[in-house]
Amino acid sequence: MMKGLRGLFIRKITITAIFLCIPLLFFPSTLFESLGIPAPHPLIFTRLLGVAYLALIVGYYGGIKALDNNRNPLFAIDMGLVSNGAASLVFLYFGIMGGWSGWSIGAQVYMWLLLVGAFVITLNLFRARKKYAQSDNTN
Repeated sequence: MMKGLRGLFIRKITITAIFLCIPLLFFPSTLFESLGIPAPHPLIFTRLLGVAYLALIVGYYGGIKALDNNRNPLFAIDMGLVSNGAASLVFLYFGIMGGWSGWSIGAQVYMWLLLVGAFVITLNLFRARKKYAQSDNTN
């Protein structure tokens, strides 16, 4: 399970950095528009969201270091459950309500893929949590 969870954390770090953190921190608003996504205004909230994703990346990295040092990564699992689980619900709500229906088809597919990815990660983290919560209770 350790290698699987470590790999999940690595994938989550990579995907979060490439598809969320970097764009939100550094992309100009005109690039969002060219991708068919309405330009976020004011941009400061977009940048702050990028910082929040960066903090999640640091938390996932802490989970990797815990695994590498044979410590329980339950803190990173719980962080991921809240982040991905809540994001799945928000994505699902806005998707069903047509929140991005006026966006380009590519942007809509991007959002639905983020929903599916967050949901799959949530399921995997729930499985990992069962194992690591049991081992935490035996210590």
